Parts: sequence; C-alpha cells; structure tokens
Amino acid sequence: MKKKKQIRRMALAMAVCTGLLLTGCNEEKTSQSAEEEREEQSFRESEKLAEGFREIYEAALKEDRLDTPETAGQIVDFLGQQGYTAVDAGNRVDMVNAGNLKNFFQKVTEGETGETSFFVVTASGGFTRYDLQTSAEEREVFQSALNWEDGTPQAAYGEYWPMEGWVLTENWLFFSRTRPAGYDGPPGDMAIRLEPLEEECRSACRQYLEPLGYGRNNLFFTDWTEENLDAVCLEDLYEPFYRMKYGEETKYGFDFDMTEYAVPGAELESLYQSFFRVTAETLRERMEWREDTGTYAYRPRGIDERPASDYPFPEVTDVRENPDGTRTLQVQAVWPEQKTEHAFRHELTVRPLEDGFQYVANRVLETGEGMDFSWYTRRLPAEIWKERYGGNTK
Repeated sequence: MKKKKQIRRMALAMAVCTGLLLTGCNEEKTSQSAEEEREEQSFRESEKLAEGFREIYEAALKEDRLDTPETAGQIVDFLGQQGYTAVDAGNRVDMVNAGNLKNFFQKVTEGETGETSFFVVTASGGFTRYDLQTSAEEREVFQSALNWEDGTPQAAYGEYWPMEGWVLTENWLFFSRTRPAGYDGPPGDMAIRLEPLEEECRSACRQYLEPLGYGRNNLFFTDWTEENLDAVCLEDLYEPFYRMKYGEETKYGFDFDMTEYAVPGAELESLYQSFFRVTAETLRERMEWREDTGTYAYRPRGIDERPASDYPFPEVTDVRENPDGTRTLQVQAVWPEQKTEHAFRHELTVRPLEDGFQYVANRVLETGEGMDFSWYTRRLPAEIWKERYGGNTK
C-alpha cells in the first residue's frame, strides 16, 4: 500500500512538472509569436507605405536625384500625410508631425504606457523605421530598414534594443543605439532636429560649411580674418577646396605610396584665391614654397594624422546680410555623441561672388564645458612625415 502511494506521488509530481514546463513553453511561444507578429506587421506596413511613394522614388531614380533635399522632402511629406513622424537622415528638411514624438516622451517622463513610430528617410530613397514602446516597466525600440531591391520595396531587417540614454532638448532628439561589448564599428549616435529651421539657414550651411565640416581642418574653430590667416592650417584646405571648385578629387591627393607632391604655384594660388582674398606672397610665406621649381610641396595626411571618428557637425541658425555685401552666419556645432546642440558656437562671415564665394572671417563665440577640439589632429612636420611614410616625390 505504501509503495502504491509513493508511485502515485511520483506520478503526480511528474505531471505537475510537465504542466509547468508546457506552460513555460507556451508562454515563451506566445511571447515569440506576439513579437514575430509585431515585426511582420511593421514590415508589411513599411512596404505598403513605400508603394505609396513609388512614383516619387522612380522619378528621382530616373533623373539621378535620389540623394537631394527635394526628394527627401517629398518622401517626408508623403509619410507625414499618412500621419507619421518623419525626417531625413541628413537633417536637410523639416520634421513632420513632431508632436507625436513629443507626446510620446511626455508619457515616458510620466511613466505612462504609450507607443509611436518615426521614420528617417535615407539617401537611397528608403528609410529607417523606429517603433517605440514605453510602459512603467520598460522602454523598447524596434528598429527596421526598408530598401528598394530591383524596383521592389523590401523591409527585412529588424532588431529590438532598449531605449536608453535618449535626450530631448528644445530643438533636437539625441539617442544612441546600445552597442555590445567589444563593438568597434561606426558610432550608433543619432541627432534629429525636431523644430523647423529656415531654408535660408539650411542652404547657407550646405554651401559654406558642410563641404569642409569640422573634422580635417581648423577653419571654423579658430579666430581669423582674411588679413591674418596665421591660425589656419592652409594645407588642410587644399583637397576640399579642389573638390568644391572642380567637383572632383585632385590628382595630388592621398595614395598608398604616400607621395609628396609638387603642385604648380599658379595652380595652387588660383585655387586658394577662389576662396580667400589672399596674395600669392602670403601663400608662399605660409605654405611650403619652392622657389627653384615654382611649386608648393604638398603632403597628404597619413594614417597617423587622421581625425577621431566622432566630432560635431555645423548648423546655421541665422544669416545676416551686411552693408558691404558680405553675409555673417551664426553657427552652432551639434554633437550627437555628446548629446548637445551647443558643443560650441561660432560666427562665420563670407563674401558672395558672381561665380562663387570667399571666406572672410571666423570667430568662436562660445565653447561648451570640456570642449577642446581634440578630434582634430595637427599635421606632422615635414621631417617626421618623410621619416614615417617614406620619401616618394612626384
């Protein structure tokens, strides 16, 4: 009798354990199923939205203008008409339906449950989609991407990650994708403008600041005037100035042989005088002029002279027309990694010309706490450059 009771208890215990295991499996399957269903719904919805702006995409593709503010603006406007929050990846157009995001973050602050989605239009005519969910227990992001494959919109990539370290300022949303330990790929820091910006400011930024940026030159974070360019590293400007004037790379740029080039004097002086009111005498004093050959020595930056991978980008916030025909721009440096729109501020003056423009002066107005411009690497002296990279000349 005692033996039978023991068998019954063992059977009952096994049944209970089996039931618990099955319940756990079912709960896990239910959770997985709900997650997969959410992903599938997001993918199909994204593809349907892309079909809605197919005409915009195909016309831009045919005319080779996919990566333009105009095309990005058309796609952003379409998504806005469907009730979604949208902006472009380059912050070249105003965000639509920014109120959706603001309301969501209000719920985050108050610990309420809520969800929203926003879209970042890419240069290829697709978009990155962020589905946000918040509750008292957790905040989560489902990030997915839509691309065009042989004329068909395909949303296939999706990933969940915790929504941590998001910062909402008056004008910007800063966030970082959580990166696993040991990750050494591109930074996952994003900055998206929420509030509108005058097109005049965006246009001025595209024309005068974005072609140079802050990474490989010090033109915009030092004080100088066209009468005194001593603080500016003029060598840093040769390659970008060439691209700006001719729309192509110079033949005197980087190569793996690390060549020191002899650039004809008239060629270099004409290039710099396109962007500065500067004499040939000043250029010859400030740069490495070789009287015997009538050339300038130019050494491209080597691997040890590259800037850090992360630094701010410029945003023009005001344009003032001056009586002498120059324009003065108020500029702030937006730094996604530091989650600030005021890394530093500066004032840039330019002189529009019939066939271009010239840089006239720059003045740093304010720097943020701890700002030391350490991403910028000064060029190596000639002797050390040759020692490190070799003595090839051309």
